[in-house]
Formats: sequence, C-alpha cells, structure tokens
Amino acid sequence: MNRDNTPWQPVAAAAVDWGASGEPRSRAFGDVYYSRDDGQEESRYVFLQGNDLPARWQGWPRSRFCIAETGFGTGLNFLLTWQMWKEACTPAPDLHYLSVEKYPMASTDLARALSAWPGLAPL
Repeated sequence: MNRDNTPWQPVAAAAVDWGASGEPRSRAFGDVYYSRDDGQEESRYVFLQGNDLPARWQGWPRSRFCIAETGFGTGLNFLLTWQMWKEACTPAPDLHYLSVEKYPMASTDLARALSAWPGLAPL
C-alpha cells in the first residue's frame, strides 16, 4: 500500500564492506552477515537444526512445507535449506520458502559472499 501516493522506488542495495577474512559486513549496522569462523556451520546449527527441519519434513503430514524468514541476508539459510531438502527422505513435502529483506545485497555482493562455499554454486 502506498499511503502518501508517491511513486514506488526500487530498494537500494545494501552497503557492504569486506573483512580481512573475506566476510561481508553491513556498513549501515556494522554487523557481519555470518560467522567469521564458519558461517555455513553456524547457519546449519542455528537455522536448520534449531528448527529441526529434516525430522519435521520426514513426519510432515501435508504435501507442502512453508518456511517464512525475515532477513534474507546472503541467502545462506535458503541455500542450505534447499540443499538439505534435496537430500531429505523421499517423498519430501514441496518446499515453499518466503524471505524478506529490507536491505538486499547486490547480486555481485551475494556472489562474493557465497563464493566461500563452492559446493552451493549449483543451487
């Protein structure tokens, strides 16, 4: 809804700085997008295991499983979820993943941030 009747504008890309180890950091908030030690393992532990996703998929009684996430960031949670879903038991429920991001990264920054995990590139 556009309450003040001004035209919609594209969202500006997030301003990203890069740490010494190559990790992305939000210039606006001074926060890293993922752990400097092992962002992939952090995401698996906090997001995938924290939500008990593989076990929930196995016992899911419906044909569709929906995840809603606030803060897409680099998309690492999404890619790891997709990877795990593909490896999950079959038949797995259809996966619907909705994520919102107020400050989306530019595609070049996304590619750079995710280049640390070439195994995710096919996704």
